[in-house]
Amino acid sequence: MDVVKKPMLLEIVWQRMRLLHYSIRTEKSYIHWIQRFVRFHNRRHPKALGKQEIEAFLTHLAVDRKVSASTQYQAFNAFLLYGSGLRLIVCLRLRVQDIDFILAQIMVRGGKGNKDRYTILPASVTDQLQDHLEKLRTFHSQDLEKGLGRVYLPVALDRKYPSSEPLLIRMTNNRPATR
Repeated sequence: MDVVKKPMLLEIVWQRMRLLHYSIRTEKSYIHWIQRFVRFHNRRHPKALGKQEIEAFLTHLAVDRKVSASTQYQAFNAFLLYGSGLRLIVCLRLRVQDIDFILAQIMVRGGKGNKDRYTILPASVTDQLQDHLEKLRTFHSQDLEKGLGRVYLPVALDRKYPSSEPLLIRMTNNRPATR
């Protein structure tokens, strides 16, 4: 009598990505971040982990490992991607204003075929995403207090927006607040 072996988590994820025709780069990225997430939590199964563990992992990356913002977003998007079906490169290009929490949707700019479209914002990641953005706002405010956190604006944009403030846009009901 043959014993049917139950597939392991990474094999299930890999099969699911193949079924959805994800790119090899996206597959490798998902697997990488899942492995790091599981190792960070002492090899506990992701089904036993939740919002607090995701926050702890992302905070560890930002504070202890001092990874770049794009790396933090890539790790976070590894959780987001699976629920919304976005390609890795699309998630890396996401901006705060592309996420509409009220309508539970994400604006995908320049996606496949260089077309803009909307996709769903999974309810399972909404709270974590809002918490993550709030933490980034806090880090950004602290950086500004230290004289950091500013970016260079090219001359044309500098002239177009002479009074631009180097702050994250405060989102009120997912619309920019008045200054």
